Amino acid sequence: MNSEDIARTPRPKPLSDRLHAWAEAQQNVTATVGTAFELPDVANRVLSAIVKMIPCDTASLFLRYGDVMRVCAVHNLPAEIIGAEYALAWPLAEQMMMTRSPVWLDDVQSDVRVVAVPDAERVRGWLAAPLIVGERMIGQVSLGSLIPASYGIEEAEVLEMMARQAALALENAQLYSEATRRLQQMATLNEISSAALSTLDFDEIAHRLALALRRALKYENLTLWMATDTGGHLGLRPVDTDSAPIAWGHGLVGQAAAQGRSLWMNDSPQNESEAVSLGVTSLRSQLCVPMRIGERVIGVIETHSFRPSAFNDADVHLLSIVAGQLAGAAVGQLAAGVAHEINNPLTTISGFSELLLSDLPQDNPMRNDLTLIRRESQRARDVVRRLLDFARQTGPHSEPADMNDVVRDTVALMRNAAATKHVRVTEDYARDLPWARMDVNQFKQVVLNLLNNSMQAMPKGGMLTVTTEPCERDGKRGVCLLVTDTGVGIPPEHMERIFEPFFTTKPTGEGTGLGLAVSYGIVREHGGWIKVTSAAGRTTFTVSLPIERVDK
Repeated sequence: MNSEDIARTPRPKPLSDRLHAWAEAQQNVTATVGTAFELPDVANRVLSAIVKMIPCDTASLFLRYGDVMRVCAVHNLPAEIIGAEYALAWPLAEQMMMTRSPVWLDDVQSDVRVVAVPDAERVRGWLAAPLIVGERMIGQVSLGSLIPASYGIEEAEVLEMMARQAALALENAQLYSEATRRLQQMATLNEISSAALSTLDFDEIAHRLALALRRALKYENLTLWMATDTGGHLGLRPVDTDSAPIAWGHGLVGQAAAQGRSLWMNDSPQNESEAVSLGVTSLRSQLCVPMRIGERVIGVIETHSFRPSAFNDADVHLLSIVAGQLAGAAVGQLAAGVAHEINNPLTTISGFSELLLSDLPQDNPMRNDLTLIRRESQRARDVVRRLLDFARQTGPHSEPADMNDVVRDTVALMRNAAATKHVRVTEDYARDLPWARMDVNQFKQVVLNLLNNSMQAMPKGGMLTVTTEPCERDGKRGVCLLVTDTGVGIPPEHMERIFEPFFTTKPTGEGTGLGLAVSYGIVREHGGWIKVTSAAGRTTFTVSLPIERVDK
């Protein structure tokens, strides 16, 4: 028998012979799956029903995730291979995708196309059927036998019937698992946000974060590594563990820090020195996500597992969000420390300049110098205040309020400043605008920040338009504030960083880069969103808050 004859597509058998096998297969799968929802449970029940129906020595069930097939259930195979992934682009899988039909091999050992056959060194006979939903192949079921030529057309038809019967239940379980995972992630991120807001102690935040991730997402191990610089030698020290430091650029942790991007391995040979640093000897999977402030890496979140293929893109996405939260917390701690250190001497300088000015005659030439000192010390204190506002990020004390009233009052405060900059302000407030739940003082700060930002974008004057209107996003109703200027616009390469702490395109001394970051944090804490659109000569910031269903 040559290799072209080994993988075959089923040939029809007499209808009477097939009907009995089909009916029994359908009854078996329906009864076994029952009302199960959890993916591992459904996958195991399906595979159990199949191996009871078709004799085999080994069996495995794969589900498709993007361009890979992931092992979800096994029979008479090591449990450790559950979660292992195989490339979808191998000949027999491609054949099943094209024909939507089973394939079987009389002898695995003599076929070079075999790739994703667990225990291939012992298996001889092999049979696989695709899991089909509509026109899509969502996975496959494969059976192995230690005896060559164990499977033929009859077994192929029965397996095909059972696979088709089980496919929809497996897809539903897969969707249910994904929805559950997302809800779990959202709850965990909410817990992390609460931890970051409750204290400025970075080590305490790191400790709470590690506990939350280990508990909620069942990461076996999770360590935070912070960047260090000892005598010009960059490295990474662990937070909340006794692990040894890691050199910058060494191992996966050090490489993630040096390259500034997420790195992970699934069942790859481990770095021996890194395994010693981590205190493990059988590391199979590892994921490292850098924490960054702008372009600077300040640390790495590292998690590892003793299971192969433990991490995927969803884990990278989640830990990237967490890394952003932690970087913000680190900035907050730094900002608070800097602000408190600077605030006291600034208060002294400002106070003494006021005292000296009050004692000097109006014609004394030193008054100009003292006035400059007072003005600059006040500007520095304003910077410190913004640093503290950013560092604290206290939760809002919300109450129902009319956005029109809040915005109108705030714009009135800025009219004189706008006039001196030759900026014309126009206002357009929606009538009968629903109320929003907000902390009025915090929202006024958002409006002030946006107005200031827009006026600074028009150094030669221009038009500033303030608008309110009802809005809707993802099926949720809200009220929106739009602040539009006719300034220079925001370069496309800066759009993604516009809400980053300390990011500013203004000349030194004209901005701290905190106004928009603070505004972003306040709006998010209110359950709203903020976005920006920009082109040359026109930039619009849009802020939305959820509506409050009350009678005005």
